[in-house]
Amino acid sequence: MRPRPRTLLIAAGLLVLALIAGVLIAVHILLKPARFTAMLESAASAAGLTLRLQQPAAFELFPRPALALAGFSLSVNGHSTPLLSAARGRLRVPWRALLGGTPTITRLELDAPHLDLGELGRYIAALPTGRAPFLPRIDTGISLRDGSVVSNGQPLLTAVNLDTGPLAPGKPFTLRFAARGSSGATLTLALDALPHSTPALVSLQPLTLRGSGRTPVLFDLGGGADWRGGSRFSLRLAGRFTDASATVRTLDLQLGDNGLTPMQARIGISGSGEKLQASLQPSALLAWWSALRNSTANAPLTLPPLTADAEIQRYQAGGVSIEGLSVHSDPAAASAGPARAASAHAR
Repeated sequence: MRPRPRTLLIAAGLLVLALIAGVLIAVHILLKPARFTAMLESAASAAGLTLRLQQPAAFELFPRPALALAGFSLSVNGHSTPLLSAARGRLRVPWRALLGGTPTITRLELDAPHLDLGELGRYIAALPTGRAPFLPRIDTGISLRDGSVVSNGQPLLTAVNLDTGPLAPGKPFTLRFAARGSSGATLTLALDALPHSTPALVSLQPLTLRGSGRTPVLFDLGGGADWRGGSRFSLRLAGRFTDASATVRTLDLQLGDNGLTPMQARIGISGSGEKLQASLQPSALLAWWSALRNSTANAPLTLPPLTADAEIQRYQAGGVSIEGLSVHSDPAAASAGPARAASAHAR
């Protein structure tokens, strides 16, 4: 190759590299990761949470503009234990953000997120009842990969994967969830709902929930959910579920928090010759279960904190046969002794 063409090629290569470097610098200046970091910190502060980042946010240009987060956590103000943390995350942003427009996040992606249900429960319980409800807007969705869920230090779920579609008033919303329980069983959920939003109420109506759990259990439920601000939340679901023995039962679930007392749940299950009615506080039941798992071998066995009535006309599985069984449990009577706290009768 003669010297002149080679010189031209080298010059052209250097020019291309300079242009690429110039574009990257311009994109960094226009994107201004600090704008989005400030927006996130402000939104978290308004919600009573503290956002922490191990490193400043960095921009990514390809395949789509995004802010990369290397290790972040959300904590309830004044609490040291994070409510939500993740090793890595991405905030997808529209191309118009590169031109210095209003900072908008179109999709949130988290790798290895960690959710603490105990902190979440304390956060919900501390929400002011007078706060007006609002529907968070998700333009293109949320993606969580290989997450985990714990309660009071005990692992509940691992290998958590979640994907959602857009969330906006009057537009169908989808959520797909899969996780593995502490026993190794896989749980899957598919939620479809139509969101509605007013200054006084946010609702998902109608709402359908389908999925499978351990043993396995298949369920198909329908109903709705309402949020009236603060911790005032209610959920109503009814439908059918099928267990490993192919027995079909009906389920009626009501869950609600009026903002003054802890969240209450009412469960009704009925099938062929079977009936169960129970009421409980989910937070108290989780605390009882955690204490039971951490108790010593000689610790006294306590009754679960739930009021329940169960009737079984006839049940047979393998060599076990039960007929005419009725059970009543009332934790309010526990102070009067186990005989009054729980009773069972069978023929």
